[in-house]
Amino acid sequence: MGNLAMVLQDLGRAGEAEPLLRRALAINEQVHGPGHPDIAIRLSNLALVLRDLGRAADAEPLLGRALAINEQVHGPDHPAVAISLGNLATVLYDLGRYGEAEPLLGRVEDIRRRGKAS
Repeated sequence: MGNLAMVLQDLGRAGEAEPLLRRALAINEQVHGPGHPDIAIRLSNLALVLRDLGRAADAEPLLGRALAINEQVHGPDHPAVAISLGNLATVLYDLGRYGEAEPLLGRVEDIRRRGKAS
């Protein structure tokens, strides 16, 4: 269901993808609980579909939740955290909140730099 939704998004059919992603998120939350890393992926995918639909304000809290899950599960310097930070920064830019987005992008660069040094 989630994979089909992402294909629909890639085909420019984000409106059809949204209900599928909401259903996949609900199923995953029921199966895994609210703090599982799969939930962060579903939240991010749904948020990116909402962004494509011009609903960045609706996407922001989902991305904030995905970031919190990834930080909790993986720690602050994991590549999944960098992806969440980048997604959230993009939505904040869409909302004109540049001052909030900039430090997030700085964290992305720090994580990437530390990953290359390993």
